Amino acid sequence: MKKILDWRFVVWMRRNKLECALMGALLFLLLAPGCDRLEEAHGFVRSGGYTIGNGVLVGCRVEGKPRVALLTCRHVVTARMLETGKAFAEVSQKDNYIYLNKRGWGFGYAALNNIDPTRWLTVKDLKYDFAWIILNESEISRVAGSADALSFVNIAEDGQDRSGGFVCERRFGEIVNDENTGPFVYSLFSQVLGPANEPTKQFYFPCILRLPWVKMAWGIVTRQRAKMTSSDRIIPWPKIPTDLCGRKYETSIPAYGMKWSSHVNKSGSPVFVQVGENGEKGLALSGIVTISDNKEFTGFQSLDAVLPDIRESLAGGKSVRVIDLIQTIPWRR
Repeated sequence: MKKILDWRFVVWMRRNKLECALMGALLFLLLAPGCDRLEEAHGFVRSGGYTIGNGVLVGCRVEGKPRVALLTCRHVVTARMLETGKAFAEVSQKDNYIYLNKRGWGFGYAALNNIDPTRWLTVKDLKYDFAWIILNESEISRVAGSADALSFVNIAEDGQDRSGGFVCERRFGEIVNDENTGPFVYSLFSQVLGPANEPTKQFYFPCILRLPWVKMAWGIVTRQRAKMTSSDRIIPWPKIPTDLCGRKYETSIPAYGMKWSSHVNKSGSPVFVQVGENGEKGLALSGIVTISDNKEFTGFQSLDAVLPDIRESLAGGKSVRVIDLIQTIPWRR
């Protein structure tokens, strides 16, 4: 009897290879541990079922306690989505989600939605494409249980944490352009197929397993090596139309250029470089992806211009709200 059951099981396995492979992949995503601390600091943004950007958790200690924010691009939270017609910075909406890597859940991400648009912060200078949201206690509890257990990139002024601090712009000449040290781009595996300049004809590959009833999703973070296209100087991009809540404004975007194929949904992806000496090496955050030509050229901005503003906001100081900045822009007719 046992031999008959074993034979039937083998036959079933052969006939259902695809189902078995999918089941194995699902179990891997559900149970596999996270690969490293930097991957656990990764987040991504979705709207109307589409992945529209990436992000990274950054923070520092304030009065002995960690304060943490999700950092992404401003255009990710101000552009109106095709599916919903709404932007994160405009309205609180159930279809606008941010996903943060859930501590101890491997490739699992906790989903946060219905976010108050007034919480999104930015810098006043429009040429720096950054926006961030400070996590409250309830959100931190859902992601990691406590702020002390949360993985984030240390952006304290004296932070030289080899396992995930930041690299100032003055060190780019010796690090960013070295082929052995970086840059490395972390982003959610989320492919976009179809013509790059025609969003209505594109197909977004469903790369995550989403479980809305538990407000969770499972996805894989990719670490891709890029090559710098410039020396130690920022490339001033020409004036480009910036979409802020459905309105256009032209601004110049300074950025470091990389030979790396990306798409619009890679915006906000953290860019790391390798640092350390005497055999003790780690990755440090140098910036986030802000612009792409949808082919093989991608630009990222360094953190230098935005770090003082993020630190001040984490400490409870005065900050520029995205929703307020939009009202001050002289819109192009």
